Amino acid sequence: MGGKKFDGTAYLNIGLLDTPDYNFITENGYVTGLFFEVQSENNRGWIHPYDVHMFLTSMSLAGAQKDMGLFSKIPKQILVQINNNLFRDFNYTVAGIEIENKVNLKGYLDGSWEILIPSENEGENYFNLRFSVNKVK
Repeated sequence: MGGKKFDGTAYLNIGLLDTPDYNFITENGYVTGLFFEVQSENNRGWIHPYDVHMFLTSMSLAGAQKDMGLFSKIPKQILVQINNNLFRDFNYTVAGIEIENKVNLKGYLDGSWEILIPSENEGENYFNLRFSVNKVK
């Protein structure tokens, strides 16, 4: 029985995420907003959610607000909102910040909102996500 001995290591390819570029909005020397945008066109690979990027972007501004404290429920509220709308539009205001997610997609299977899988029936696909957090004035 020749061949390579199995060493017990398993590899799982869970897809790749492009790291977004973060854009900061400042007014009078203070950060008042931040956003990122990702786009993919005619990609046959799966698209995984940007939930960690969304959460950290939200917390970077929410954490500086008066309503935020050590035992605040705000981080969980933000996380629930993001996790319920990974690839859907939403607008949510909490702790003096407005969180907005805009998604435009075409050519992906319906029904799977935790990961986007290209439809084999579509010749082309497109995905654009713009996530922003702004201080409410």
